[in-house]
Amino acid sequence: KLLSEVVGRIKEADRQAVRDALKILKDAIEGSNTAAIKAATDRLFQASTKLTEGM
Repeated sequence: KLLSEVVGRIKEADRQAVRDALKILKDAIEGSNTAAIKAATDRLFQASTKLTEGM
């Protein structure tokens, strides 16, 4: 019940932003460009922070 209540309060756009950022990070990890990995990690952190603010 608690999980469904939390999920209901999160905007779909925020959830999608986290999914997108996670995909970008996974793609970056497959390469060897550390700057791209750091940028993708930062993007995921920002997206997840925004998501948790909505909880």
